[in-house]
This record gives sequence, C-alpha cells and structure tokens, in this order.
Amino acid sequence: MRLEPRAAAGVGYLAGVVFFTLNFSWFGETAGALLGPFGFLLDLGPSLIEGLTFGLAAALASVAARRLHGEWIAIVAAAAFTLAEVLRSSGLLGVPLYQIGAAFVDTPLAPLAAFGGVYALTFAVALVGASLGAAGLRGELRHVARAGVPLRRMATADLPDALVMPEHFRHWTPLPAQVRRTPYDLAALLPRAGDADLFRPVSAPDAFLHEEPDYATWTPQVHQRPESGRQREEVRGQTSDVRGRRAEENTPNQGRGKSAPIPAPGP
Repeated sequence: MRLEPRAAAGVGYLAGVVFFTLNFSWFGETAGALLGPFGFLLDLGPSLIEGLTFGLAAALASVAARRLHGEWIAIVAAAAFTLAEVLRSSGLLGVPLYQIGAAFVDTPLAPLAAFGGVYALTFAVALVGASLGAAGLRGELRHVARAGVPLRRMATADLPDALVMPEHFRHWTPLPAQVRRTPYDLAALLPRAGDADLFRPVSAPDAFLHEEPDYATWTPQVHQRPESGRQREEVRGQTSDVRGRRAEENTPNQGRGKSAPIPAPGP
C-alpha cells in the first residue's frame, strides 16, 4: 500500500515523535525536577522537533515509491532517512543521540564506518529495510492492457507513468497515483466507435489466463480402512457362525434327531 507524500509525512512524523519520546524519557527524570510539573516538556519538546526529520524522510520515500522503479526506490528511501539523521544530528539544535547506525558498530557492517562514519551504517541498515519494503511493492500485480499488446500483469513498481481506467471498475487496493479515470458509458461509446476495428472473428473463445492450467492426476482408490489378513479371517468366522445359527432356527425339528411329542387322542 502506497501513501500520498502528505499522508506519509504525517505517519512518519507520528512515528518519530513516539520514537524520540520513548528514548528521551530520561530527560524528564534528570533535569525535569527543575521544572516541577512542567518537567515532561524536556521530553516531549525535543521529540516534537526531532520527529520532523522522520516526517521528511517518509515524504521523500513516498515520492520515490511513486516516481521511481526497481531498486532505485530502496536506494532513495535509504538516502532520505540518512539525510534526515544528518539534519537532526547537526546544527545548533542538533541532538546526535540514538542514531540507527550507532547500534551496529559491533556487527559485520562495521567496516562501512571507515568510509562514511556512523551515517554509512545508517544508510546500510535503512537500505536493507527499504529493500524489504520495495519487495512488498513489487508483490502487487495489476492488469495492464495496451493497444496491440496482449493483456498482462505487471508489478505496481513497474507500471508506466500514464494509465487510464474506466470509471466504476472495481479494485481491491488503492489505485496508483498516475491512474486517470475515464467515463465508461456504453450507450455513448458504441455509436462513436461504430467504424473502429474493435472485433475480429475467431474460431474459439480467446480466454485470458494468467498462466497455463496445471492438472493433477491420481489413481482411484477405495476409501476404506485396509484390513489385515487376521482381521479378514475373524470377519469370515463371525459370518459363518451367524449363518449357522440362522440355518438351525429355520430347520424343522424332525430333521434334528429328536422326536416331537404327539398329543393323545381325545376320548
């Protein structure tokens, strides 16, 4: 998701205020006692000023994400964050504390400090984070149609500068900034395109597929639990016993070796 530069600046500024407020909290615990109930200003005041640099970096990163393509988005975003860190650490009101690169002096990135000091480490760390974010932007795919070119999907970061989309067409993510809406009224469009070569005869429907279908095949199997040899023998024995009992119940008494009692004749 891409934010407008103004919205990105607001989000960046809020993130900066939270970041510096948490890290400058010890200001109020030390010199804050001199101001009494206004001690919190020693913490919040510098945070409101330093947070402006985060807002600047976020705005520049947003512009880069909208105007550049590929790896240049991450490079410019990392450079913007490094510039913001230089600005907040220099000058009369500069506070060179909690620089991102200072936390990586004991890591494999440390040799980079020989070329650009702590700011070289800041740029390297920001470049890694910006590259991950740019990779997420490249994951957004959109359908693009051009005259004489088959419909295809393109990464958002690789879209051309000028795009047109009919009105009222559905979309599930915010549209890129370079998209321009155009009226889409068939009753008005068809009479104006009566002589245009828009259709062509085909022998089969021309269905657009993102990729060729991949069919999976398998061997049909009976969906029941397999039985072992011993279980099959037990089932057969139980079936034979049931059949034997039913046969005995249905067999007449005369054929079973016992004589039935004969009633005595009447008087």
